[in-house]
Amino acid sequence: MDFEPQVKLQLWDTAGSDRNFNGLTRMHFNDAYGAIIVYDCSSRQTLEMSSKWVQRVRDNSPEDCIIVLVENKSDLL
Repeated sequence: MDFEPQVKLQLWDTAGSDRNFNGLTRMHFNDAYGAIIVYDCSSRQTLEMSSKWVQRVRDNSPEDCIIVLVENKSDLL
């Protein structure tokens, strides 16, 4: 019997308003192997929010969780 690893992928679009997701983060990041945080580089506000998301992942995920910060909309600069 061949073993096929299972991967669970969740994509969240907070649309800049993450207050509805605050209660869910601890539960979902608890066993995360990685997180990709995308921010709009044409908006200072989304960059600031991305740093809060990075901290939220660090606070609620395993120590070896990989966090990748991705810049989006660079064509607008």
